This record gives sequence, structure tokens and C-alpha cells, in this order.
Amino acid sequence: MESALIDLVVNRVIEEYVDEAEFYQNQLGLPKEEWDAWKKNQFVLPEFANQQLIFLFSDYEWMLVQKVIRLTKMIPEKEQQAVLEYRKMSAAIAKKWINSDLANIEIVEKMYNKKELEKYIQVKVVMDYNVWGYSDIISFTFPAVDRTRVASSKRELIQLMTDTYE
Repeated sequence: MESALIDLVVNRVIEEYVDEAEFYQNQLGLPKEEWDAWKKNQFVLPEFANQQLIFLFSDYEWMLVQKVIRLTKMIPEKEQQAVLEYRKMSAAIAKKWINSDLANIEIVEKMYNKKELEKYIQVKVVMDYNVWGYSDIISFTFPAVDRTRVASSKRELIQLMTDTYE
């Protein structure tokens, strides 16, 4: 398993779930020891679990993940920066989609860490081709305090992406 892939998956799990345990226990059905061993590249996940990792990403995001992994193979010093490279690439693409006025923006509120009531928003930039199942989607997670910035204008969203991911 590529360490770049492991970094990208763990980063997405942290963005999508309250904590890693919720993901590896509830989604993968794995004990902590196997999850930790996988993160150290010492355990091979069963096929079902590998599919669950892919489902963390949209089809378009998964393609970007593959591009980042290929880049880290060609330029090994990029391997430690896989998450940063992925974020920069997704932000650059999403900004082009938004500027083209062809993309739709969906905002979903999420709550993490129920004890502290941390709220985040997930912003999905969607290129819809008017054919069911073939939309391209890139997702971003921001603190909920930024909701007013992203909901008010596309320009503000682009600026937030630039500030956060580049």
C-alpha cells in the first residue's frame, strides 16, 4: 500500500467522521490493532474494506487521488506532501469549475465531537452533466463559522479555498 494513499484516506476519514474509531469500527468492522497496522502498511485490508476506502471519495476525487499517488511515485519527495498536493489540486479544479458558472455548490452542515459541539460545513462543488450518476463532485470541509462566507457568493468561496488550500 502506498503511504500517500494511506495519508489521503486517513485525512478524509478525519474530515468525514467524528473520529477514526467511528470509521474503522462501524464502516470497516475492524479492531483498532488492524486499523493501526494498516496505517503502518503492515496489514492488508479485506476487499470489502478497500471498497469502503474508495467510497470515501467521489469518483472524480478518486481519480485525483490516483493522480497524486502517481506523482508521488515519480517524485518521491512529494510523498510526504500527498494531502497538501491533493488539496491544492482539488481547490484549483473546483475554482475553475466555479468560475465557469457550470458548477453548482451544495452546503451541508455537519457536527463533530458532540461533547464540544464543533460544527463544520461540507461544501460540494458539483459539475452536473444532466445524466443521472455522472456528476463530478469535489468536497471541502470548513469550520461552520465560514458558512456565511461561502453561502454569500462564489467569489467568497473561491477566496476561502485559496486561503485554506493553497
